[in-house]
Amino acid sequence: QMAPRARVAPEVVGHWVMQPNNQFLPKKTLTIEGNARYKLTSTDGSTSEGKMDVQVGRDPVRGRSEPTRGQMMLYDETSGQTGTMWYEFTSEGVMEITEMDSTKYVTKRQR
Repeated sequence: QMAPRARVAPEVVGHWVMQPNNQFLPKKTLTIEGNARYKLTSTDGSTSEGKMDVQVGRDPVRGRSEPTRGQMMLYDETSGQTGTMWYEFTSEGVMEITEMDSTKYVTKRQR
C-alpha cells in the first residue's frame, strides 16, 4: 500500500556510500532516485530494492518541517518486507543513517 504514494525529499536523492560505526560490519551503498525508487547493496552480497517513502522530521518547537532529519521507509519488492532507517544531515552531502538495530552509518553523497 506504500508504493503508490511513496515520496522522497529532494535532498536525499543521490548515490550514497554508508560506512558503519562498527568496522566488522559490511559497507553499504544506497542509491535513491527522484521517483522514490531505491537500491541498497552491501559488501556482504545482499541487495534490497524497491520503493522508499521519506517522512520529513518536524521541528518540535516550531512545528515546521525539518528537512535535515527524518525517517526512510524501504519496501523491498523482492522479499515484500518493509524496513526503516532514520537519517540526519550532519553537514553538506553528509548524513548519519541509523538502522533498526541501532547500527549507525556515516553516509556521504557520491553523486
